[in-house]
Amino acid sequence: PIIQSIFDINEQDKIHDLVFRIVPDGLNTLGSSMMLCHGDLAGWNIIYQGDGKVGIIDFGDICYSDPSKDLIDFGDEEISESVIKAYGDSEILRKKIEIRKIIPAIISLGFFAGKNDQNGINKTVISIKQLLP
Repeated sequence: PIIQSIFDINEQDKIHDLVFRIVPDGLNTLGSSMMLCHGDLAGWNIIYQGDGKVGIIDFGDICYSDPSKDLIDFGDEEISESVIKAYGDSEILRKKIEIRKIIPAIISLGFFAGKNDQNGINKTVISIKQLLP
């Protein structure tokens, strides 16, 4: 409903195309390499100790998936680059990460709408419109 209330019919069709054709086809074309993944790896699940040690917490979403699933939500470029390198950096992995970033942008619209966060909604709408083909 939030998508229907904000986007015109042409934009809705493009969003539908992204979610149901472009993202799946792009990931299928690049292939998958299944491995044990955290499932929700992001900055909020990484802890830093004063002595320079890094730890990972919250393994509630652990699953077998393509490693690109774990690499889409870091925000901090330096951390993101480090984690990508640790996962075996490659051009294909980076392409899969970029494709996977499309879906959270769309999902977060519902999150912000549920919180009545108009600023979050506005930023997300701009982000989604930049993704539209």
